[in-house]
Amino acid sequence: YKPGVYELTGPEKLNFKDIAHEASSAIGVEINYEQIDSKQMEEYLKHHHEICENEIMFMCDLFKAISKNMLTKKTDDLKKMLDSSPHTVKSFLKKNARDFKPHN
Repeated sequence: YKPGVYELTGPEKLNFKDIAHEASSAIGVEINYEQIDSKQMEEYLKHHHEICENEIMFMCDLFKAISKNMLTKKTDDLKKMLDSSPHTVKSFLKKNARDFKPHN
């Protein structure tokens, strides 16, 4: 790749509903996406994960941007840098389905 400024995006435009659908298909368990607000997301992350405050704020900002369809741009810059196609959400989930399946 050539030095420069690149816009790194995934190979597809997805929203949370799309990701829930792909995850359901990959692991064979029905997953339904329910919209929550950023405050609910922040509280969940604070109480359910060992994540530092800066990471929580970053994840909440990203969550807000995705929820408002602000990250819909798709580029081929990552493909050019890797010299191969990046994984789609579907291919990533299928490859790693075992790690996402609920444990009994």
